[in-house]
Amino acid sequence: SQSNNMLGSKQLATLGGGCFWCLDAVYQELVGIHRVVCGYAGGHVLNPDYESVCRGITGHAEVVQIYFNPEEISFRQILEVFFVIHDPTTLNQQGHDIGSQYRSVIYCEDDDQMKESSQIIQELALQGVYREPIVTEIKIVVHFKRMTVIVVDTTACSYTEMYNNRCIKYGGIVNMFNKLTKRFHFFFNNNFNVPGSTGHILLVA
Repeated sequence: SQSNNMLGSKQLATLGGGCFWCLDAVYQELVGIHRVVCGYAGGHVLNPDYESVCRGITGHAEVVQIYFNPEEISFRQILEVFFVIHDPTTLNQQGHDIGSQYRSVIYCEDDDQMKESSQIIQELALQGVYREPIVTEIKIVVHFKRMTVIVVDTTACSYTEMYNNRCIKYGGIVNMFNKLTKRFHFFFNNNFNVPGSTGHILLVA
């Protein structure tokens, strides 16, 4: 297919777990990740805009599309990271962000990803990793809309500043990196530095 030709040897993973900038910040730093694109999926409006999605009126989830090299990092490993950097037990909510646009969801490219996603959720449930039931949705991706930012006021904050305001003000990004580097330090690029942490990480087999 045309999409497969564009990907070449790379594969695609589409994940939603709260604010897409928070997921983007993590996956950008992992070995084997070639590109991360923020956007929306799973809604009933063909071309949603950021404000409409944030208001929760389009049915979309905020997601990241991750282009990765399976020879460097597997889809399973991407999911392992996913289940550490967000809470899959809170329905339509991640921390201070509340609404269906922040739901936990895995949009799969094929049946193999569907099976692998179901398997890891079953394993986490059997291990009792979370006190509450996992509510992560598993669906075939139908349509992805890339997020676009139109800045009218030249004094307005940049894309990076917008991400900082959404994620760092809650301490979310620092906490996520602290957790990840305790278990997945070998996934990160060599030039990446993370603040020290006293937090612990949930075990993902």
